[in-house]
Amino acid sequence: MITSSKLYGVLGLVLAGILFLGVNLFSHEALRGARVDVTDNDLYTLSAGSKRIAAGIQEPVTLRLYFSESLSEETSGLRDYAQRVRELLAEYVRAGAGGIVLQVVDPEPFSDDEEKAVAYGLESAPVPGSPDRIFFGLVGTNTTDGQEIIPFFDPRRETSLEYDVTKLVYKLAHPDKRVVGLMSSLPLDGAPQMPFGAAPQQEPWYITRHLREFFDVRSVEPTAQEIPADVKVLVLVHPKNLPDPTLYALDQFVLRGGNLIVFVDPLCEADQPMQDPSNPFAGMQEPKGSNLGRLFDAWGIELVADSVVADRKAAIMVNVRGARGQEVVPFVTYLQIGPDHLDRQDVVTADLGDLKLGMAGALQKKEGAGVEFTPLIETSDEARLEEESRLRFFPQPQDLLKDYAPQGRFTLAARLRGRFATAFPEGKPAAPPEPEGEPSPPEEEAEPEADAEAEVEPLQEAADQCNVIVVADADMLSDRFWVSVQDFLGTQVAYVSSQNADFLVYAIENLSGSNDLLGIPSRKEFSRPFQRVQELQQAAQERFQASAAQFQEQLRETQNKLRNLRFEEQGSGELVLSPEQRAEIRKLQEDEVRLQRELRNVQLELNKDIDRLGRTMKVINIALIPALVCLAAVGLGLGRGRRRKPR
Repeated sequence: MITSSKLYGVLGLVLAGILFLGVNLFSHEALRGARVDVTDNDLYTLSAGSKRIAAGIQEPVTLRLYFSESLSEETSGLRDYAQRVRELLAEYVRAGAGGIVLQVVDPEPFSDDEEKAVAYGLESAPVPGSPDRIFFGLVGTNTTDGQEIIPFFDPRRETSLEYDVTKLVYKLAHPDKRVVGLMSSLPLDGAPQMPFGAAPQQEPWYITRHLREFFDVRSVEPTAQEIPADVKVLVLVHPKNLPDPTLYALDQFVLRGGNLIVFVDPLCEADQPMQDPSNPFAGMQEPKGSNLGRLFDAWGIELVADSVVADRKAAIMVNVRGARGQEVVPFVTYLQIGPDHLDRQDVVTADLGDLKLGMAGALQKKEGAGVEFTPLIETSDEARLEEESRLRFFPQPQDLLKDYAPQGRFTLAARLRGRFATAFPEGKPAAPPEPEGEPSPPEEEAEPEADAEAEVEPLQEAADQCNVIVVADADMLSDRFWVSVQDFLGTQVAYVSSQNADFLVYAIENLSGSNDLLGIPSRKEFSRPFQRVQELQQAAQERFQASAAQFQEQLRETQNKLRNLRFEEQGSGELVLSPEQRAEIRKLQEDEVRLQRELRNVQLELNKDIDRLGRTMKVINIALIPALVCLAAVGLGLGRGRRRKPR
C-alpha cells in the first residue's frame, strides 16, 4: 500500500522534473541573447571597440565562414579552433543588432561551395592521409559588391583573431579607398635631371608605386602650411629642415585626430644633395640627418643625437676587399632584424619576418614623459651607438668591428599613444618671408566672413588619444633595402628581399581605421596548459639534463683517454686493442647502460607524478564535488526534518 508520504514524494519528483523542463524552455526563449563569459581571459567577449564598429554598421554585411566540417575529423586542434571562431563570429552578429549576417558553409569536395571558396580566393590546407584539402576562411560582402576575405584562419594568429575580423567588418562598412598623405624631402616620386649636372634624373621609389596599389596616395609638399582635410594618415619620410609653419601644421594635424607615420634618420644615405661642380666634396659635407625635435619634445620622446645604431648580432654580411682578396664580413650598421626582435603582440609587426635597415637611429622615451611608448622594432642586446661623424665618409666594415663593445638593446621603431600637448603654445608661427628678388603674387581681396569661418582655433591639447608610429630610419624604404626591380620580357618584375614595404602597409592599415579599431587589444590564447604538469616536466627535464651533462663530461674524458692509448699492430695488419683499451670500452658501455637506466627512471618518475596528479584531479572532479553536494543536501534535509518534528 502506497502511503501518503510516498505519494507526495513521487508527485514532488514529477513536479520537479516538469519545473526543470519548463525553466529550460523558458530560458532558451526568453534569455536567448543573455551570455556570461566566465573564462579567465574573456575569450568569448568582444572588446568595446569591436562592439561599437559592429553596432555602427549602416548597410548589412554578410559573413560567410567556410569550414570543411566533414573533413576535419582527423584534425581535432583545427576543429576546436573552428568552433571558437564560429562562436566569436556569433558575437559580432549579436553586437551588430541585425547589421551582420553569418552563414556557415561546409565546402565538400567537388561541390559548388568548394568552387565558390576557390573563386573567392580562400586558401586550403592538406588533410593528413587524404588527397582532399580543408578550407577554413572567411568571406565578407556588403550591398555595394565590396568583398574582403581572410584566406585561412591560422591558429598561430589566434591573438590577432578579433583584430582581423573587426578590420574586415570595418572595411566593408567603410568601402571608400582610404586617402593617405605622403610628405618627404626625398624624391619618392622621382626627380628630373638638374641643369649643369647638379643632380642626375632620379626614378620614383618602388615603395610609392606599391602604396598606390592599396591606397589613394596624395603628395603633400614639405613646405605645406596645412594638411588636406581628407588625409587621415600622413606618411612623413625624412623631415629635413621643415619650416615652423609646416611643423605647426603637423602638430595640429595630430592633435585633431590625424594619424602620423614618421621616418626620421640620423644619417640618410638616400639623401643626395645637389652637387657643386666646382666643389665636389661640398655635398659630402652636407648634413644628412632629419628629426622632429620640437614635436618629439612635446610628445615626450627623442632621437638620440648624432648617433647611429650598430648591432653585430643582426649585422648584414657584405663582400669587401681585404688583404687576402674578397672577404665576407658583418657590416654592423646595416641590420637585418628578425621576428625575435619585433613586437609579436602588436598587429603591425605580429606577422612580419625580416626587416632590413641601414644607418638607423635610436629612439627613447624622455624621463617623466606621460606618453605610452611601445617598441615595435628593437636590436639585440649586443648593439651599441656609433658617432654619426665616423660613418659619414664610408667607413670600412672591418674597422667598425675593432674594439666593438656592446651597450645593450635599442629601439628602432615605436608606437606612441597619449593625449599630446601642442609644441606651439604661443600659437601659429608666422609664414617665412618671400625670397628676395622674386615678385610676390598679387593679393586678392579676402572676404572677412569667409576668412573668419576658415580660421580654425588652434588646439593646446588633444581631445582624444593621439596615434603616431615613429621609425628611426628612412633608408629602409629605398629600393635597395627591400626590393630589386628587373626587366623580364619587357615587364618590370619586383623581387622582394625583406618585408619593409609590408611593415609600412600594415602600419597604414592599422592607423587608417577608427580609434575603435586601433584600441583592440591582442586576444589571449585559448590554450590553458596544465601548469602543475609543466612544472613536473620542467623538474624532470632539469634532472635529465644534469644527468646527461654529467655523463657527457665522463664520456669526453673517456674518449680523450682512448685517443691517448696506443694500438699495437700485428703482422696481419689488424689493430688489436690493449687490455687498457678494453677496460675503458667496458667502462664506457657501463656508463651508457647506467645513463639509459637513469633516463628511464627519470621518465618513469615523471609519468608517476603526472598519473598521480591526474588521479587526484579525477577524484576531485568525480567524487569529491558530488560528495560535497550530497553532504550539503543531507545536511539541508536533516535540518528541515528537525524543524518538522513535533515539539
